[in-house]
Amino acid sequence: MTLGRKLYMANVGDSRGIVIRAAPGNPNDPASQCQCTALTRDHKPDDEDEAKRIIANNGRIDSYRDNHGNPLGPLRVWLKSEDVPGLAMTRSFGDGVAHSVGCNAEPEMSEYQF
Repeated sequence: MTLGRKLYMANVGDSRGIVIRAAPGNPNDPASQCQCTALTRDHKPDDEDEAKRIIANNGRIDSYRDNHGNPLGPLRVWLKSEDVPGLAMTRSFGDGVAHSVGCNAEPEMSEYQF
C-alpha cells in the first residue's frame, strides 16, 4: 500500500461512487477515451438483502401503480397498508416514515486502491 493511493467511502441510498479514468485504446475515438468503474452499490428495494430487512420490519415493496393497477417505475418501499412513503431506495437520511419499516441511514463502507 502506498500512502495516498487508497480511497475510503461510505454511501447511503442511491448516491453511487464512481471513478473515471483514461481508457486504453484509440485516443481519436471519443467512445474509448474514458472508463467508468462503480465503486459502491445503490441501496434499492430489488436487492435481496435490503428487501429482507424491509419485509422483516413490516414494510411492503412494490412499484407505484397507475389507476388501472399497472406498475410504473422502480420498486419502492411502502408501509404495509398505506401508499406512503414510496421511497425508491432502502437507505436514506431523515425519512421517519420509511425508517419505521426498516429503511435506515447505516452507511455501507468500502475502499478502493488506486
